[in-house]
Amino acid sequence: MIKKVSRYWEISRQLYRIAKKFPLARNMKVQLVKLPEKAFKGQASMENSTDPESVLSKHGFINGKQGNVQQLCRKLKLNEDEASSRYNEAIAALSKAKIHAEIQIIMFCEMQAPRIFPRVVSSSKDACFLCNTFVTRYGRMHTPKTHGRLYPGWRFPNLPDFKSFQQDLSKSLLENLRRSVSLGLTQGKLPVYPFPNESTVMTVCLSETTASIPGISLRTSTDMVSSMSTSAGLSETLLQAEPALVADRLSDIRRLSFDSIHTMYPVEGEVVTGVMKYNSSCRHIFAGSLEIYICLEDSFPFATKKEPTLGFDVERLTAEKRKLLGTTCPIIDVEQIEDEEAVCSLSEDNTICLAVGEVILRITAHPQ
Repeated sequence: MIKKVSRYWEISRQLYRIAKKFPLARNMKVQLVKLPEKAFKGQASMENSTDPESVLSKHGFINGKQGNVQQLCRKLKLNEDEASSRYNEAIAALSKAKIHAEIQIIMFCEMQAPRIFPRVVSSSKDACFLCNTFVTRYGRMHTPKTHGRLYPGWRFPNLPDFKSFQQDLSKSLLENLRRSVSLGLTQGKLPVYPFPNESTVMTVCLSETTASIPGISLRTSTDMVSSMSTSAGLSETLLQAEPALVADRLSDIRRLSFDSIHTMYPVEGEVVTGVMKYNSSCRHIFAGSLEIYICLEDSFPFATKKEPTLGFDVERLTAEKRKLLGTTCPIIDVEQIEDEEAVCSLSEDNTICLAVGEVILRITAHPQ
């Protein structure tokens, strides 16, 4: 969290440098967004009735053919008690619902009606599912990215003049929900997605300065320099790992030169190696549902050298190798990490394994 807050200092420095170069940036102004108090009055409500069967029946999810809630849960392979509990939690969350920043900015712009309307709305966090859906339907502005998470405690401003916006959003969400339930009934279950990384700002800072420094030079294991020194010791490292839903590795990515990309996509049985320079960009690694960053900071014991470097190997283990791991390498289940940062000890040969389900990455560091 401290490193995320520190980005305020970093962005201030970047804006200062941009303003020195570009006159247009020197004319920028900070506009405080403040909606009228009535926008926050009242509580969001889901339905007049809190009975899930009445709500589902009203919107056509259960009828004479589909039967009652119990039958619907059985078809979707849902635990009825758990589904009822989650429904009640969602209704309770509405009493503390918040108006997200993107929605406040759009409503403020609509009320101010500026001559030149903003084209992009964004924050340090990617847009949630509901914000992204509204911005897309709204059409006058664009948001760069969404993490896709659905928050029950989301609400629309209480502004009668913009009721049509809310009605259009509700219609779109209902259509989306019907498609999801229809797909779930066809497949026999609803899709489940792991919680994504919500912040568009990396937890680990890329650099202590805003200077442009060459990134990491990567090579395949067959081209790795055999004379790499491993004499320096590395007792522990700061690891940042979060599960995320990612697409399968595309075949054309393998044909790209590793010197020209910042992301690695190791497949089972493949070892990808690299050399990282001090204060260079972090390396982003995707493996199934596992997403991690490897960074070299000045807190490392060998970072006192003039130009310290770190060699590393990343191997996505096959099923056979996973069985042979035993106690030779510490295995960290990243889904069990509750804190935003965790300090993990390496084995004697500077190796650690990160796991999410059946996906295990073995990472070996080679201090130089």
